[in-house]
Amino acid sequence: MADWHRREEHMQARLAILIRRCRRVADGVLCCPSNECVRGHGCGMLELVDGEAGRRQQIHAWKISEHAASAHSLRKDFEDCRETARRRGTSEFRSSTPSKPSPLPPPPRPAPELFELDLESYAPHLSLSVALTAAFVGLAHAADAPWIGALAGICAVPLLFFQHDVGHALARCRTQTHINLCSATSLVTGTYWGAGPWRIHNRHHSRTGDYSAWLVPDVEARFGNDVDDYLGPLRGGNPLGAEAARNPILRVVVVAVTLSASIFSFQAMFILQAFKELGRYGQHEPGASYESRKLQDQTVLQGALITAFHLCLGLACLGPVGYLAFSLGISSGLQTFAAGFHQPKGVEDYGNGHYYDRQMQSATNLKLPDHPFFDFLLFGSAGYHIEHHLWEHVPAIHLPKLSQVSKDYCKLHGLEYREVTFAEAWSAWLSEAWRLSGEAPPRQVSRAD
Repeated sequence: MADWHRREEHMQARLAILIRRCRRVADGVLCCPSNECVRGHGCGMLELVDGEAGRRQQIHAWKISEHAASAHSLRKDFEDCRETARRRGTSEFRSSTPSKPSPLPPPPRPAPELFELDLESYAPHLSLSVALTAAFVGLAHAADAPWIGALAGICAVPLLFFQHDVGHALARCRTQTHINLCSATSLVTGTYWGAGPWRIHNRHHSRTGDYSAWLVPDVEARFGNDVDDYLGPLRGGNPLGAEAARNPILRVVVVAVTLSASIFSFQAMFILQAFKELGRYGQHEPGASYESRKLQDQTVLQGALITAFHLCLGLACLGPVGYLAFSLGISSGLQTFAAGFHQPKGVEDYGNGHYYDRQMQSATNLKLPDHPFFDFLLFGSAGYHIEHHLWEHVPAIHLPKLSQVSKDYCKLHGLEYREVTFAEAWSAWLSEAWRLSGEAPPRQVSRAD
């Protein structure tokens, strides 16, 4: 019987790998992560269509067909194996291997109008944000008080949510006006959403809560763990070693430095990435079309130019100290509230088909007092983060309309609809940070050992 069990487990593992490689192959269309699809051309080639940028790239189809044929053959062998075991009367063969829970099904699809980016709904927040930011910058310059730059940064936070919504919107709902306005707001915020930031954000959505240890996050890889994490340096234990893990004072220092770096470096990371992307200028994927190569190079140059102009404008108006205050203000204004968007412990190791399981285990909604300040800063709806992860293409201004739908979805599948207050969110993150700082890092085995 042990041989049958081992053979079944081996086949299940191989079959899972093959199915992941050729997932959802049907009628010549392969749906992939990140809003992409592959369409068959009937000539041995496939065309990769990037829904975000409208780029197309041809790839060979034989790999997909090969994986599909292998999966079909292996599935037949697997079924033959089970049938042989059944005929031999080994009924426990079927039940001895524990089955994993089925993936959560997708939630109901929203009405088409909820995907629209209605500029009239954004206009009051955007206008007020730009006006207040400009007013505080002018006040800081006139009063020679650089610290007022922090207030200007906080007032620019609504512009970040608008940029985020434009990037997530469906291609049919995102016009050139939205894209131009998004680029214009980057002149104010310094956060140009180029290829680099979207690589990180797409990983955040596809691998939500899959946290791993890092001292410097890997922002270059297209696939990988979720690095959108306050506690990345602590995930592998106290980075100062076992002695620091037993010292309360050093633990406090490590927790404070880790959280401060995560909170205050948000805008600076965008600036660094905009210039770092220049290294990708002229470097294209094999087989990329001329239009795709041209668009990629234009995006890289545009991001660097807009960021450079933003820096010149900010330093001229605020000076070095004032601009540093602005950067700290806009970063902390967003990141302080973002602590209520995810629970800090991460999620279990789900398979590739468990997309919505990840979202529901990781995402939380932030409950805030009904106050005009919070309504202005978060568009009155950015705290609906569960809804955002269930329907990522729906703009934040429409998420409150889906609140009851998501509650019904949770009730139907026996899930908890988690809402946390600001104090509860930070209490959870601080508790997890303190716990991780008390763990010694894994012992590095030397060659001499």
